[in-house]
Amino acid sequence: MRASIIAKSSLVDNLERKFQNFATMAIVDLRNVRGKQINEARKALRGLAEFRQVKPTIMKLALKKVEGKIPGIEKLSSHVHGMMLLVFSNLDPFKLQSILKKNVVKLYAKAGEIAQDDIVVPAGNTGIPPGPVISELNTVGIPTRIDTGSVWITKDTVVAKKGEKIAAHLAAVLSKLNIAPISSFLVLRAAYHGGSVFASDILQIDPEKVRQEVAKAYGTPQGRTPPF
Repeated sequence: MRASIIAKSSLVDNLERKFQNFATMAIVDLRNVRGKQINEARKALRGLAEFRQVKPTIMKLALKKVEGKIPGIEKLSSHVHGMMLLVFSNLDPFKLQSILKKNVVKLYAKAGEIAQDDIVVPAGNTGIPPGPVISELNTVGIPTRIDTGSVWITKDTVVAKKGEKIAAHLAAVLSKLNIAPISSFLVLRAAYHGGSVFASDILQIDPEKVRQEVAKAYGTPQGRTPPF
């Protein structure tokens, strides 16, 4: 029991130091996030950010310890729940989210996921020998033939329309064909920076696009700085 208390205290102290040493503390919601996404994000932010998975109880204890020392940090508490990953960085939250957005990962579909676009299975040699796979492909509407000891798909086939739910048997077929139709990047649930907490919907805004739109509204000539 005592060892557990010491370990918990050490984790809290470690987080407290990170809160004080980094300008930005961001939370990533880990629901439906896969290991590949986290690994790719780590690579993209190597040298620019640190990642730490913690339990909400530990996070809240650490936040309590720095209340009054870091202005506005308590506002982050309402976003501390469920499975989450902490990201510590000296980049501002918008730049942080922008880098993550550019780091899109292609993922295999899971049952129940929504098709982001029409999913097309291209014609050609699957490289798979004849067997049960023929029935599996035909079940999802993919026409086949056997040639040179392999199963061939005879024509490009749309197996799911954009917005449709992907069935379990279709997800299995796509995986077997090495088709990864889901594009994803890590989304920040919230981020603390400079006394303010920015929620996910705000962090998805591209500041540069906003600046361009405002400049356009003001009629600012290209190359000139808008009045803000």
